[in-house]
This record gives sequence, C-alpha cells and structure tokens, in this order.
Amino acid sequence: MISQIFLVVIASFAVSVEEDACPKGWTRYRGHCYSVGQTISDYREAYEECEAQDAYLVEITSAEENTFVKNLIRNSTLNETGAFIGLLGSVYQSQNLAANQYEFGAIWVWEYSFEEVNFTSWADPGVRLDYYESHVCAALSRDRDWAWVAEDCYSYLGRTYVCEKDADVQKCFQGSCYRLLSKSFELFEGYSVCQEVGGFLVEINSQAENDFVKDYLESKFIPRSRFGASLSQNVWLGAINEGGFGRNFNWMSTNETVDFQNWGNDVEVTGAVENCAVLDTTIDYMWSDVSCFTDNAVLCETKM
Repeated sequence: MISQIFLVVIASFAVSVEEDACPKGWTRYRGHCYSVGQTISDYREAYEECEAQDAYLVEITSAEENTFVKNLIRNSTLNETGAFIGLLGSVYQSQNLAANQYEFGAIWVWEYSFEEVNFTSWADPGVRLDYYESHVCAALSRDRDWAWVAEDCYSYLGRTYVCEKDADVQKCFQGSCYRLLSKSFELFEGYSVCQEVGGFLVEINSQAENDFVKDYLESKFIPRSRFGASLSQNVWLGAINEGGFGRNFNWMSTNETVDFQNWGNDVEVTGAVENCAVLDTTIDYMWSDVSCFTDNAVLCETKM
C-alpha cells in the first residue's frame, strides 16, 4: 500500500520529454532537424527557402555537428558544388573616444541567432574579413573537402543550402503536455489550431506551472534579429476578458475564472481593445494584456 502511494506521488510530479520528431524528409540530430535544399540559390534565396519551412540556414557550433552536416550533404541527391550555411560577414562601427575617431571592422555572425561565430572549419585557416566586405557569406565547398569558404552572397556558384530547426518536442508536467508551435497567430486562430491537435491554448493555474512554462519557453526561444527587424516572441494565454474592464478573465476552454494571475508592470485592462493576455518576454514572462488581433506565439496544452 505504501509503495502504491509512493508511485502515485512520484507520477503526479513527474516531468517527461517525448522523443524529438522531425518532419518527413528531415534528419534529426541532437534535438534539431536538418534538411538539404533541393534548389540551387544565392544566399538570400537560400535563407528565404529555409524561412518558408519555419527553419533557418544551419548554424554549426561544434566539430561533431560539422561532420554530421558534411555527411548529410554528401548523401543528398543534388549535384551541388557546395552548400550555404547561415554565416555572414557583419560590418561594425565603434567610436574611439580617446582618439576622437570612428573605427571600422567586421566579424563573422550567425544570422539567425545573431551570435558571433566560435567554432569554424575554414579551408584556409587564415581567412579574414575586411570591413568593406559587407556581402560575404560562408559555404561548405565540395572542392575543398567540404571545408568552409567565404564568397559573395549573391553569386550563383551551384550552391545548395542546409536548413535547420528545432525538433518538434513536447514537455509534460503534472498531467499536461505542452508544445510550442512554429508559427504565430491571432488569438482565435491559435485557439483553433490547438483544438485541431486535441488541446487548447495554455492555461496556467499555479506558480509551479507558470515556472515550468517559463523554463520551457526560455529553452525554445533564441534572441534574434532578422534583417534588422525585431521579432515578437510573446506567447498567448488561453484567457479572455469578455467584459473588457478590470481583470475579470476566464479560461477559454472551460469558461472558468482565472484564479492564479501573474501580471507584470501593474498592467490594467481598461477597455475591449486589450482583452486578451500573453506571457510577455520583455518582462520575464509575466502577463500582459494585449489586443486579441495581434500575432503572437502559440503554446498548446493537452491533458495526458
């Protein structure tokens, strides 16, 4: 009897992670999915092709991942001369106050995550990037045994590309499983999409659940800037204030009153314009009121 009670207690607090899943035609490696493009493009077209598949040009951060990507390209059916990766030459300008002048330089930056490159595998180890080279990209070259080479982003040299995205993984906590969708939606669109997979927009009923969801989202989101534009990464809550005033929110799936709340910055709903709620990434995932007709990320919750 005691052992049965112990097992029930353990099960009620267990957190599990389901196996990562990749779409058909993609290959899984260490929690990410990879695909070799089937068209030959310049860098910008390659980036847009990946983006259309809710992915980004691959960012290679270790020797092991580099070997995996090289083998993936070798085994592809496209007769490519090389493959673009998501590495750009980025020009920067800084002010030297002591010398009262501006200084220019350039660094290699991963375009999607906007992180400076650490691991590299250049064909020519001494490759450098002069400040005036503002359209230089990196590719794996077949002629150099798939080592990295620098070249004009807009040249057509028979290059394909490799796309990368997070594997579709859901995490479970205290009787519910959560999955972050790859696209943003308005509230009611997001609610419908969650219903189609047997769930609903996330409903947070305790501080423990709020902390779990926050940790999950932080593990999924990468601060990034595409082409200089900032991206909203706020996440819908499945709550709505139909009255439009105060904080009289109800959960959409059950119409039950939202008892646990975690509002930030003393946000107050003052009218029907902002009668929906999000987890706000700008205030450490505390809750904010927003218009229901803005696009935000969607986190679906399903009961186990």
